[in-house]
Amino acid sequence: MSTLSEAIKRYYVREGNRITFRDSRSLNQLAFAMWEWLGCQQIDPSVLSRVLKGERLFTGSQLKAFCVLLSLSKNEEQNLFSCLHHDLNVSLEPYLNTTNISSSLAREVVYELTNDAFVMFYHGEYEALNEKAEIIKELANILRGDSETEEALGRNMYLKGRMILIDILPSLSVPCVRPIAQQLLKMSRNSHSQLLLGYSHALLSDAYYAAGGYSDSSVKYELYRTSIKHAKMASNNLPNNDRECLSALRSMAASACYIHDSDTVMYVLERVRHILPLQPEDNYASILHLCATLSKALVASSSQIPDPFSIQILAERYFPRSLTHTGIYEISTIKENVETLLLLKSQDKGYLERQIKQGIDLTTKYDFPRHERHFSKLLRTLYSIPTYE
Repeated sequence: MSTLSEAIKRYYVREGNRITFRDSRSLNQLAFAMWEWLGCQQIDPSVLSRVLKGERLFTGSQLKAFCVLLSLSKNEEQNLFSCLHHDLNVSLEPYLNTTNISSSLAREVVYELTNDAFVMFYHGEYEALNEKAEIIKELANILRGDSETEEALGRNMYLKGRMILIDILPSLSVPCVRPIAQQLLKMSRNSHSQLLLGYSHALLSDAYYAAGGYSDSSVKYELYRTSIKHAKMASNNLPNNDRECLSALRSMAASACYIHDSDTVMYVLERVRHILPLQPEDNYASILHLCATLSKALVASSSQIPDPFSIQILAERYFPRSLTHTGIYEISTIKENVETLLLLKSQDKGYLERQIKQGIDLTTKYDFPRHERHFSKLLRTLYSIPTYE
C-alpha cells in the first residue's frame, strides 16, 4: 500500500466489492466525474481502483480533481499532496544520484513531471511544486547535456518565476524575475530552444504588466508598453497551442487596455481569431480567460467592434466548458467580466453585486488576498461607475 492510498481510505467505505465515497458516489461515478473535470481524459474506473489499492499513484491533476469533487478542505488537500510527493520520492529514490536509471526512462519521467508541474501551477498547488522541481533537478543530473532535459529545467525555472510574481509586491516584480528571465535566455541559446526564448519574454511581460498596475502614473505607460513588447516576442516564439502563448497574449491585451492602445487590442483580437480553432481541449480555461480580458480591452480602447463579448461567445462555441473549479482562471474571468460591464455602465447592479460577492468567496477559498482586495474595491465603488485612466 502507498501512503496516498492509506490516506484516501478515510474518504470512502467498502462493503464487499462496492466502494462508496463520502459524497455517496460509487467508484464508477467518481471516476466519470473526474474524467469530465479533467477534460474527458487521464482517468477511468480501473485507474481509480488501482490508486485505491496502492498499485499506482495519482498524477497531480488527478489528485486535484479528486479533492475538488469531494469538496476536501485546504488542509485535507495539502495532506494528500504531501502523501503523493512522499510516495513519488520513495519510488524514484533507488534511481536518484545513480546511473541505474536509463536515459530514456529518466527523460520520460522528467517530461511527465514537468507537464504535471504546469497543471499543478494553474491549480494553485505551489508548495508541492518545489518538491517536484527538486526531483527534476536530480533526474537531470543523469542527463547532463541533454537538450530535452535542459528545456524541461527551463520550463520549471519559468514556473518558479511565475510563483515569485504571485507572492511578491508588484513593485518588486521586474527586479525579482529579471535574473530568471536572463537565465532562461542563456539556456535557450545553449540548447537552441525557441520555447525557452519565448518563456523568457513571457515572464518579463507578466512582470512588467504586474508592475504597471501598481505604479505611479508617470511610469505606468512605459511599463505597460514594455509588457506589450515582451508579450509580442513571446507569442511570436511560442507555438500557438502553448498555454504560455495564450498567457502572453492576455498580458498584451490587458496592458493595451490600460493605455487605450486600440491597435494592439485589434492585433490580439486577430491573433485569437486565427489560433482559436488550433487550441487543444486542455487549453479551454486559458482561452476563455484570454477572451474575457480581450472583451474588456475592446471596450476600454473604444474599438469599433459592435459586440465586445462576441469573441467570448465564439470561444464558448469551441469550448462549451465551465470555468468552475479552475482557481485563478475562474476568479480572474469573473473580475474581467464585471469590469467590462462597469465600463459599459450596466444598470444591472444586482447581477454585478452577485458576481463580485462570488469572486470574493472564491478568493477566500483559494487564498488569493490580492484579488480579494480588488473585488472588495469593486463592491465599494459599484454604485459609482469607475473609469480606466
